[in-house]
Amino acid sequence: MSFFKYIADKKYLVLFYIVHISFISLVILFDRNNRLLDSNILYIIIVSAILFLLYILTDYLSKKRYNDSLKNLVNLPKRNWIINIPNGSGYEQNLTKEFLIKLYKETSESIEESNNRNIENIEFITSWVHQIKTPIAVSKLLLEKNKKNSDREFIESIYEEIDKIEENVQKILYFSQLNNFANDYIIEDVSIEDILRECIKKYSRYFISKKIKISLEDLNLVVKSDKKWLTFIISQIISNSLKYTKTGGEIKVTTVKLENESVLKIKDDGIGIKKEDLPRVFKKSFTGFNGRQINNSSGIGLYLSYKLSKKIGHLLSIISTLKEGTEVSIHFPDSSKYLNIAKM
Repeated sequence: MSFFKYIADKKYLVLFYIVHISFISLVILFDRNNRLLDSNILYIIIVSAILFLLYILTDYLSKKRYNDSLKNLVNLPKRNWIINIPNGSGYEQNLTKEFLIKLYKETSESIEESNNRNIENIEFITSWVHQIKTPIAVSKLLLEKNKKNSDREFIESIYEEIDKIEENVQKILYFSQLNNFANDYIIEDVSIEDILRECIKKYSRYFISKKIKISLEDLNLVVKSDKKWLTFIISQIISNSLKYTKTGGEIKVTTVKLENESVLKIKDDGIGIKKEDLPRVFKKSFTGFNGRQINNSSGIGLYLSYKLSKKIGHLLSIISTLKEGTEVSIHFPDSSKYLNIAKM
């Protein structure tokens, strides 16, 4: 920091001093009762100017050291400069340092959060691409081998593969909307029975091909929810039940009304889940022992269902016993609980 730049910053102080000392000098000079000699007046002005210059010089050296220390931070690694900001000589400088440190921390957290979201998106897209390639390849292979074959079994096989593609495409579309959820939801009265019948119709081929029985009980339930999002959540749960239930198995769906909530329960008699895997079934990309066994799981369906459930004010829970089956429950709180959903 040059002395001239410092003086430029202090121009109002210098101007104030000149006006102040000029005023005092003129008062003394034109005072008729003044008994001071001209030499004494000059002496006062010179001493005052010297003291002022000493103050300016001392303040300049202090500011110069501080500013030079700041300039030296430019050569430090990017991550270290903030912790090496020197302490100031006054309240203003220390307040500025405190502000910069706080701003740096908040910005770092925001960047880290953004990077984590980007990494999560990249991981999901990579996983999705691998998932989508398999049914496409199988569909092409079936078409190539059966160009002249029009039997029902062949057609159903093609439909099943196309359904898989459609489901995976739907997953990535819903995943992409997670961060902008507030722009695309409507809480209204939704019939659980209507949604379930729609989901069962969607997976009718799987029920038929695997000879899985579906049992529906006490579905006369209307809840506050978003129909589109809730349909996706229930579809993913039923899809998982079908995936892990052996041929000839059964899926039972029922509702329970409690004091502060209503619960939709979807229970299968499939292969169940290992005890150590249960706490992580709603984690992103977690497939667990079962997912690795069937080699057809991305670990995204339940993760999306769990995230979306929280956003529309529901709660997902799961209980399971290995080789006996799994029960997934969607908890719908009282209508009054939905007043705060729009604030998320």
